[in-house]
Amino acid sequence: MNETMARTITALRRNGFTVQPCATRQEALAWCLGLLRQAPSISRGGSVSCEELGLFEAIAAEGLPFQDYKLPEDRKRSLLVHTYVTSSNAVTEEGELVNIDGAGNRVAALSFGPERVLVVVGRNKLVPDRAAALERIRAVAAPRNTARLGKRTPCVKTGHCMDCTSPDRICRVLHVTMRPPEGRIVVVLVDEDLGY
Repeated sequence: MNETMARTITALRRNGFTVQPCATRQEALAWCLGLLRQAPSISRGGSVSCEELGLFEAIAAEGLPFQDYKLPEDRKRSLLVHTYVTSSNAVTEEGELVNIDGAGNRVAALSFGPERVLVVVGRNKLVPDRAAALERIRAVAAPRNTARLGKRTPCVKTGHCMDCTSPDRICRVLHVTMRPPEGRIVVVLVDEDLGY
């Protein structure tokens, strides 16, 4: 674990997040499944990090009680589950989660609804502060997610957010989680790159 991870873990804990550092993807997957086996209901937001971890496949393989999230009505119901699984666009060394969302379902779950939120984050998403978090989102997360989703926005071509007015825009809600209720948000911080 490097100094950036250590500082981030300390700050997250000081701000009320529960943090589980993991050296590898395999360790993170095992830890997450151990937590999720105790959950009476589970749902998720879109997360390349969790997909790369193999978490969603493992949830299905174990037959855990999963509520789909694909349709708009499913996204509403997903706010009523016990444990919501997602990632974050950026995590600051000041101990904050910074996200930009399209539909708003991920940031809604971070704010209210599920009893617990499990946030899986790779070391590549750690940044010094909010300004760096926003730059990371505009230069990395938003353009890559937009391309992955097959959207037609300027950032797909330029590789950087242009703050467009396209109907395909996925940057619709900016959300900073600063100090959640104690123990509600569990951050699994993996010492490997995951997602974007």
